[in-house]
Formats: sequence, C-alpha cells, structure tokens
Amino acid sequence: MEQTSPLFTTEDIHLYPNPAQHTITLEWERPHEEPVTLILHNEIGQAIESRVLKPGTLQEVWDVSGLSNGLYLIEVRGGTDLPQLLRFVKSR
Repeated sequence: MEQTSPLFTTEDIHLYPNPAQHTITLEWERPHEEPVTLILHNEIGQAIESRVLKPGTLQEVWDVSGLSNGLYLIEVRGGTDLPQLLRFVKSR
C-alpha cells in the first residue's frame, strides 16, 4: 500500500498574532493542492464560522474583532487528512 504525505501539518501553518485583537493571519509554508476548509470554534467547541480556501492559497486573514475575549480553535481540514487544530486567544 502506498503511503501519501499529508497536505499539511500544524508545522506547515503559522497563525499570528496570538493573542489577537482585530485580525488573525494563517500562513502556509507551501501551497496546498486541494481546497482547505477552516472552521472557527468557540471554547466549548461550537462552530461559529467557516470558510473554504482555494487550492494554492498561502495566506488568509480573518477578522476576529467582533468575537468576545477568550480561547478559540480553528479546525483546518484538507483532502482526506485528519483535521489539524490551531488555538488562539482573542483579547481586547
């Protein structure tokens, strides 16, 4: 059986600034070949927003200014890979 390498790992994705006040930026080390879905979750795991990125996207800026202060997770899904979770803190 042929092993395939994942589209990305958490080491391939940088999220900054953290903590964030107005926006967060997700940046990939290398372009991904398939669409990637980002799902924003609050601290109790409820999905509150999502977006789909086109193949080849290297950077996505997300406005978080309307979020309450607290811990948030971004679930990153691509292809058949297991989802990756990134954490950030929203502060004023």
